[in-house]
Amino acid sequence: MASIALTRGNPQEARTHLETAIQSDPDSVYLHQRLALLLKELREYGPALDHARKAAELNPADIESITLVADIYALSGNDDLAAETYQKILEMDPDNQRIRLLLTTLLVRQRQLQDALDQLHMLIEQDPDLVVAHYYLGRINLEMNRYEEAEKALDETLRLNESLEPALFDLATLYQMIEREEEAVATYEKLISLYPDNIPARE
Repeated sequence: MASIALTRGNPQEARTHLETAIQSDPDSVYLHQRLALLLKELREYGPALDHARKAAELNPADIESITLVADIYALSGNDDLAAETYQKILEMDPDNQRIRLLLTTLLVRQRQLQDALDQLHMLIEQDPDLVVAHYYLGRINLEMNRYEEAEKALDETLRLNESLEPALFDLATLYQMIEREEEAVATYEKLISLYPDNIPARE
């Protein structure tokens, strides 16, 4: 009934059915997960966190439930607990690329840039062709004014995906910052040829 209510666009009705189901089966990891996900979509992060924690408590080895807890922490602005929980997941599943990328994003938001770089290096070691990891590596190094490292990472990003818009823009910006104007112009022109609506590049 909850699933039917959701397909009909009635999330509050679905919530009522899930709450009723949990009353009948309070130890169901699946039901607590479903309700936590629904409440997360409704941006009711407090109750969502309660049900996500309950699911994780019922099955401490369930990475899906622990990830849900971490995601809700992040969405509700509790970056410290989110990062701590993502670290816990990586101890259980060190090859989880999604979680390591989420942790990296949190570390950048907290301005823990060197820690973020360490996470990216681990990702690249696991998967040398992971485009997003190379791009973030370039972006963070650019923010840290480490131009040589940034250029190397952005070049590798564009080797893997030559039309990646943000990587082209950041590389052109880097060239401009270090006064390599001709290369900056050429890169901006390439970017505009691929993405003619990119106004900042035109400016």
